[in-house]
Amino acid sequence: MKIQVIITAIILLAFTNCQRKDTYWRAVFYTSALEHSLASDKVASDNWLVRLKKEVRKNGNSREGLERIKRAELLKRKTVILLGDIDKTKVFLIKERGDGLNPRTFTVKKPLANSKLRKQAKILRKDLAKHIRFLKNEYKDLNVVFEDDLSNGDAQDEERFYTIYFKGTNVVEALMSLTHLQSRVLQFERIVAKQLGPYGD
Repeated sequence: MKIQVIITAIILLAFTNCQRKDTYWRAVFYTSALEHSLASDKVASDNWLVRLKKEVRKNGNSREGLERIKRAELLKRKTVILLGDIDKTKVFLIKERGDGLNPRTFTVKKPLANSKLRKQAKILRKDLAKHIRFLKNEYKDLNVVFEDDLSNGDAQDEERFYTIYFKGTNVVEALMSLTHLQSRVLQFERIVAKQLGPYGD
């Protein structure tokens, strides 16, 4: 009887361990996919500004066109700053919580360590809320509408923001949330950008 209990315990332990590994690798895969998507979004963002400048130049650098470029550059600058701030949080997370990157696998050494990002999440939420307010105020004449949870609630409520994106997360999951938030920032930029010039999805 004891041997059956021991065998059952070993099987359950092995099964649980496999599930944990599967979950971990799934999270790594999702994070990697998000990072690739983010890189594409950044390229599209850069190309949009170049295209807008070419279009304005082609049309004789009208006052209205130059004003659009000025507003587009402001939008781009604010977006890049926020993306950079989120990148700093990622670096902190990888170094301080994840113990750096494994040089062989290029994954975090301690991927399942608790992310403990409450302080950083508080700062990030404020930065996101400030950015969303900036977009709504600076570009209100363009009648842009942000119909999503992040711009209409999650970034406004500190506890809700922390709970949704970071509470109880390990390092890999927190990295996934941070990358997701960067994608959202670029989506906000795209919503405004489409009103300023040809975006070219």
